[in-house]
Order: sequence, then structure tokens, then C-alpha cells
Amino acid sequence: MRKGMVCMLMLTTWWVLLSCRDDAPPPQTGLEIVLEAVEPCTVHPARTAGDTVVVKSLRIDDAVVTGDPDAFIHPCKATTQNPLAVSEGIRNTFIMEFQFDGIYPLADMDLTNWLGEGDYALQAISVDVSIEPRGFSRVVQQLPLDAQTTRVPINRAARYVRIVFSTQPGTGNTGGEYFGLNAVRFTLGSGKIVLEEDDLSHAFRRYEGWSGADGIFSFNLTDGRTHIGADFERLLFIFSDTFIGPSGTHNHVRQTMRLINNTLGYYTPAETFSEGLEFVYAGTEALPRNLFEPDYYIGYHASNLSDFDGFDRTDSPQARLDNRALGAMWRSTMQTDISLSFSLHERLPLGAAYLWNDNVDPSFGIQTFELLAKTEHGEFESLGVYTLPQATTDAPTPYQLAIDLEGVETESLKIIPFDNYESTFTHFALGKVMFTGEEGRVLHAQSAATDSLFGRDATENSARLWLQDGVVIGDVFYNFPIVVKDSPDLFKVHQVGLSRVPIVAGELMTTETAYFTTPLQARTADGGELFFGAGVMNLSTHQDLDDPYVYVYGYLDFDGRHLTVARVLPEQFENFNAWTFYDGNTFQPDIHLSAPLIKGVSAELSVSYVPEGPYEGRYVLTVMENTLSGRVSVAYAETPYGPFSAFELLYRTQEHQQFNNTFTYNAKMHPLLSTANEWIISYNVNATTNFALRDVRIYHPRFIRVILVP
Repeated sequence: MRKGMVCMLMLTTWWVLLSCRDDAPPPQTGLEIVLEAVEPCTVHPARTAGDTVVVKSLRIDDAVVTGDPDAFIHPCKATTQNPLAVSEGIRNTFIMEFQFDGIYPLADMDLTNWLGEGDYALQAISVDVSIEPRGFSRVVQQLPLDAQTTRVPINRAARYVRIVFSTQPGTGNTGGEYFGLNAVRFTLGSGKIVLEEDDLSHAFRRYEGWSGADGIFSFNLTDGRTHIGADFERLLFIFSDTFIGPSGTHNHVRQTMRLINNTLGYYTPAETFSEGLEFVYAGTEALPRNLFEPDYYIGYHASNLSDFDGFDRTDSPQARLDNRALGAMWRSTMQTDISLSFSLHERLPLGAAYLWNDNVDPSFGIQTFELLAKTEHGEFESLGVYTLPQATTDAPTPYQLAIDLEGVETESLKIIPFDNYESTFTHFALGKVMFTGEEGRVLHAQSAATDSLFGRDATENSARLWLQDGVVIGDVFYNFPIVVKDSPDLFKVHQVGLSRVPIVAGELMTTETAYFTTPLQARTADGGELFFGAGVMNLSTHQDLDDPYVYVYGYLDFDGRHLTVARVLPEQFENFNAWTFYDGNTFQPDIHLSAPLIKGVSAELSVSYVPEGPYEGRYVLTVMENTLSGRVSVAYAETPYGPFSAFELLYRTQEHQQFNNTFTYNAKMHPLLSTANEWIISYNVNATTNFALRDVRIYHPRFIRVILVP
């Protein structure tokens, strides 16, 4: 409310000053237009269908202008006051380009023709519209005009409107050397207004400490609710790659290029958004550190045993294990008292166990071992002692041993190694272990060891966590970080993880973070690749919905990027054997059958439930189409899993026109900052060169406000 009053006061002041000025340009020879004082009026921003949309500016190139464009577009003037005329056009057509302060759904345009003396009235016009300074579309072609006022239908969203008419006397006008109009008024229609939300964008432009990031997501630390308009007392923001350090306020140049991989922000409602926002990272401004490190997922950690990194397929024990994958196997530092454990999270019937031995240094591979299963009484009982054949380095290799486990039902298993194939015996090593359940379904197990070697090679020194979306469940924050490692020509995602962080007094206890492997990155039989965690929506917190699930969205990369969705009960969130994936008809347990729901999504996105307003009861998917297109778009569905409508373009990003070597990506809605009638959407801005990134104005989130007009 206060923001709207300030804007209205500024507009009114500008119009009053314009009405009183006496520095109007001299009239052209042959036609004199005398500027008249305009009575001040109160003009409200257009928000309801039928309102007048205020014109921000009027541009006329390649012509001589008689009159004052600012006086012509004055919203308080009468249609008989301060007309405008053009002459001496050097092209075939005159173009009058009107610009608004945002994108507006225009119903129509009332065009008042030349009312003065002379044959200057326009005969016919065409109308072009666009939401950006280029890419105009024609909506009206050679419409004849009345002698006084003509209502011109537009029925399109536009930020720019061009009136186009011939420069030929007698064709473009009624015969004189001037071409004149008395007034142009634009009327708001139903649809969506899109405005740059500068207050929010500037709150994330900082000149010391935290000074820009991407990968922004927001969460309700009060009660975890995620629907549009949910109340909160404290918000969490998470970010991925973040610059830390001072920048010059006079030249906007970073004084240091220190970059860490993840940070946090907290927002508590205050007088301004910027005042209520604080940022958190480990270490100091001079020596900043990540809050979340990839150590659990790299080196020779036992978690490697139950992930799919290094496999050529993820849907079957027929997978073959490569030895070029870095940090894909387990190795110990000790020779005695070693055991490996595998938790299925719940008691399940088993089919078989499959083991791949170490094929990097086969002499370290386990030779004999005992396999044990936990009984319903809590003890472990032996299932037998087995010999695991030695692998070769001629990778990729199939499994070396399959163990029949029909009739075994358990929630946890252990492997106790006895010896290896090395004569000097310094390490135990193992490649992968896979368990199947009923009907051969691949089960997910969390693997651990009493001892692991935490060495890493040079490539793994680049390992880092990129924070995807997450969810607040009770007093825990869950996140889906992706594990990224550099390869010679690009970075590669090696797996989707899960982190669990306690929440105490509205803050994350990041030093108590627990990490887990997941099966949420998979390869399909046709060569596609699935990733989950790009967006999360928790419907279990919404009291008016009979839906107890958390929906986790992902994407399938195959001939484009397609939306996919999984769901799980909140109490089973860490149990990936309880997750189900939508196959186009129903939710079932096989991730590889995930159906593509809509093509053209981004690697970060949002799906938000709308509890009231024009889209009541619907689900809004927000993306940047095809990740990097600059097209901020939405689609709608009646259920969390579709079918989704075709994309509706809301906005085209313009940072690439403002700064060199920049690109935009990964749009999403922030439902907690939104209301039923006003949606807040962010997108990321980045640059292709380090030189460009030295400009602190580039690398930080941008926001737009989408206002719904019934």
C-alpha cells in the first residue's frame, strides 16, 4: 500500500510540473501547436480491467515532430489539448512507439484524430505490439480512422505499441504536409501485468560480504507450508555459487573474485525487504567457506557402494561398472575389524545381491566375506561365507557375484570382509553392491563402513554441491544437492544427493548436516537421463487439500528437457524404496518409467498450488523455457502431475541488452512472497567471462511481479 501511494505521489508531482513548464520547444514553421496547462489529477496505476494504462514515453524517429511528446501522453490532459504532428518522414511509414513501465494486457486503444485546422487527420493505421523492444507482431492492419475518436481493438499483452501509418499525403492523412493526432488512450484488459520488481532485485545486489549468487530457492521456516500466500515469520533462502567480498560503489567493480559454492539467507519481515535480509556463510569475508561440502560423495567413501556413479545403466543388475568414473568405489585404510552395512530403511523381502569388485586396483578387491541380515528381533544372522572373484581392469565389467536371497526379509545387511587379492594386504576395496526385491526390482540401500579412505584425485578437487530445491518437514530442512565435478571440457553431474539439516529457533544447524545417497539420477533405456529435485511442493501442510504427499519434480533430458514428478509421504521422505514416480497413468516405484509431462522446462523450476483468486485450485508450473531462452513462462494443471497446458509467455529477460556476455536461466515462483493475485518470480543472471562477472550488477537474482487482472 505504501509503495503504491509513493508511486502515485511521484507521478502526480511529475505531471503537475510538466503542466507548468514554459520551456517547450519552438514550433515548426507552418504549424504551431500551443501547449496548454493541464489541470492536475490523481492517476492510479492500472490494476482493474477498464483502467487507463499510463504511457511512460513516446518515441518518434526519422521525422520532424511538432508539439511535445511528453505533453501529448500526459494522462490528465483532455483529448482536445496538446496534440502532436509529424512531418518530413524519410521512410515509407511514420512510427510512433509508445512504451509502458511494464507489460500490460491491453484491451483497446482510443485514438482521437487531429481536431485542428488543416488536412492533417490520419486516414488509416496499423498497430504492432511487443513485450520487448524488438520482435513486434502486427495486431491491426490498415484500420480506417474516424474523423474524431476510433476505438482500436488490441487484445494483446504489450510493453511497446507502435502506431504505423503512411508518409504519403492523401494516403497516410487527408492531404496536408503534417500528420496529426490529438490523443491516444490505452485501456487495460483482463490478463497479467508484469513489472520488474526492483526493490527485491536490488536487495540482492550487495557491495560487501555476500555480493551475488545464483540458484535461489525460498522456504517457510515457520511451519513449512509452501502454497501461494502462506503466512510466515521467517524465510530461508539458499544459494549456490556465491561471490564474497567488497565491490566499488562508484564503479561497480569487484575488488576480489572469491567464489564459494553455497550460502544461505534469512528474511524476517521489516520496513523494507533489504533491511530484513541477512546472509550466512562459513568463515570470514576474507576467507569464506562453504556451508555444505561434498566430502560424503567423493573419495573412497562407502556411500559409493550404493550409488549409480560409474554404471552404464541404472535399471538392472546387468549394469557394467566403468573404472574411469572418479570417486565411484570404496576402499579402506585398515586391514582388520572392517564391516560394511546396507540399510533398506524398512523391512523388505529380497531377491538377490549383486557385487562388483574393485576394477581400478583389482589386487585390493575383497576375496572372501560373510554376508549377514538383520532379523526381526534386531540381531544379525549369517547368510553364508562367499568368495568374490577378482575383477580385471578391462572395464566396463559386469558383476562378479550374484547371491540368491529368495526367502530373506530384512531391513539391513552387513558384509564382513576376510581377505583380499593383495599379497601385502594394505586395503580392502569393493566396487558396487546392488540388492533386488520382489520381481527383480532394484532397491536402494544407504551404505556405510566402519572405515573409509578419504583420498581424492585432482579431478575430485573440483567436486562441489549445487543446491537444488528442498522442503521443510517439521523441524528438519531437506535439500537435494547435486554432486558436480569438472571434466576436461565441462562440468558433470555425478549424482543427486539428499541432505538433512536440523532447524533450531528459525535457523539451520549446518554443522549437524547429514548426507544420503539417492536413486534420483537415472538413465533410461532409450538414452535419456533423469534428475529429480529441481522443484518441490509439499501439499501435506495444506489443510484444505486431501493430499498427504510431498511432490518432487525433476526432468528428463532426451530430445529436450521434460518435466517429471515423484511423490512420497513426509514420514517416508528418507526411504527411497517408498517413493513412487508418475508414469503417465499412475504412481509406481520404477523411476525409469517416469513420464515426460511437458517439454521445455528448466533445470530449476517451481510448481505452486493456488488456493484462491482467478486460478483457484490450480497448479502453476513456472520455468524459463529450455533453461536459457530468456522466456519466463507458466503452464497450468488441475492436478500436481498434469496434464499441463501449453506454456504462456510472461516476460522476456533483458539483461543481455544491458550488459555484455550475459545470459539468464532457471526461473521459478516464490509462493511465500506471492499472493493469490500477485506472483513473485525470480530468475538467475550470469556471464560467460570472468571479466564481465567483475561487474557486481550482473550476478544476482532478478525478480518480476505478475499482477492478475480478472
